[in-house]
Amino acid sequence: MVTLPVDPEFRGWLLLSGKWFCEGEGTLVNHGNDGRAAIVHRSRIGPDFEMFVEFSVTSKPDTGLCCKRCEVIFDWRESGFHNIASYGQDGVSPMRPRITGNYRTTQPKDTLLRLPTDNTTKFPYEKVNTLLLRSLDRKISLTCNGIETFKDYQPENFRSGIPDGHVGIGSQRWCNNNETHISKIQVRRLAANGK
Repeated sequence: MVTLPVDPEFRGWLLLSGKWFCEGEGTLVNHGNDGRAAIVHRSRIGPDFEMFVEFSVTSKPDTGLCCKRCEVIFDWRESGFHNIASYGQDGVSPMRPRITGNYRTTQPKDTLLRLPTDNTTKFPYEKVNTLLLRSLDRKISLTCNGIETFKDYQPENFRSGIPDGHVGIGSQRWCNNNETHISKIQVRRLAANGK
């Protein structure tokens, strides 16, 4: 995989929303601003790729029930269409992975394409968490903290397979006290055989 570098000038990146900072060598930091933040890389990865990120969320003790979610944005275009793979929680909800279709299409906003299980599987939230997204032939696989949560998943009405699509990072915050730290942002294109 190739590391997508991050520097204080955000060279190679396009800031879409939210408050983003660079910390140390190659770490993106998003400060909670009671909304959604997004940043995409200017390289055109295309439809078949793997992307890995490592993230942690820090918060002050008085944050209460907050959203803690890190997102991988893919199939992003200048028109604004994109899809999201995320791992996190909303308030008192358990940690969960999810694939979210583009909220600017005719789909309902934040349509959850849920993991096809009996909903009894528990997903741990660690001090440092990892996301590995694989997109190949319009099938999505997502591994969170080493647990494969989606495998070759083909959501209905999913806008995927864009030849010149970008990838990026998102962070959803409901508390101004939260910070999301994202590092080790790595990506690689996949050939038709998945290698």
